[in-house]
Amino acid sequence: MMVKELVPDALSGHRWIYKESPVMEVSEEEALAYDNTLEKMERKHTPSQEEFYIISSSYIES
Repeated sequence: MMVKELVPDALSGHRWIYKESPVMEVSEEEALAYDNTLEKMERKHTPSQEEFYIISSSYIES
């Protein structure tokens, strides 16, 4: 995990430990087995996907 301080030295003077949640331990085989039980859906592109792409990749230069 990467962290960026928004305030300089905000994290200094502390001893931090990161523990990943067990919920993140996903078996890819079990996930695929579950996915195979779901109804197959048609892949398609919608206008909202294009809008999301535009919004998520836009920024304002200052």
